[in-house]
Amino acid sequence: MRLKYYFLLAFIILYSCNNKSFSEEMKNEYYDAMELRKNKNLMLSINLFEKIFTNYPESKYAPMSLYQIGDIYLNDIKNYDIALSYFKKLNRIFPNSESGKVALFLCGYISNNYLQEFSSAFNYYNSFKDLYPNDSLIFSVDYELYDPNTGLINFIQVIDSLNNQL
Repeated sequence: MRLKYYFLLAFIILYSCNNKSFSEEMKNEYYDAMELRKNKNLMLSINLFEKIFTNYPESKYAPMSLYQIGDIYLNDIKNYDIALSYFKKLNRIFPNSESGKVALFLCGYISNNYLQEFSSAFNYYNSFKDLYPNDSLIFSVDYELYDPNTGLINFIQVIDSLNNQL
């Protein structure tokens, strides 16, 4: 009986040591990917972020990695369709994470400002308002929706009136 407890204790010690090295490895990979991005090795960075997301889907680095990939496509590569797809994926999988929340805002922002998909942007922003009503980004969402000169509400009214004429 005592041998069983020693075995269990040894297993717990080994597991916790492996878990720490596992966590440390994951953290190191994340910072390596960040360094690759900083040095403009974008595809290598994206591959490493993808590896982190795939291998450690339950870690805090998984949503952060998806965010970084979307951000690379948005700001470095300027492929807005792919950026949008990563931000949608991030919000779908991690809606309660800080990265997931910002990703939903960015879906609206990309749809409005880069893709001119005004109805989609309107829907993303309204979803953001419904899901995160007290968030600090609400001011920016309201600006994107209701600015008298450039707000989406102006486009939606025109789209609705055109649809009603059909």
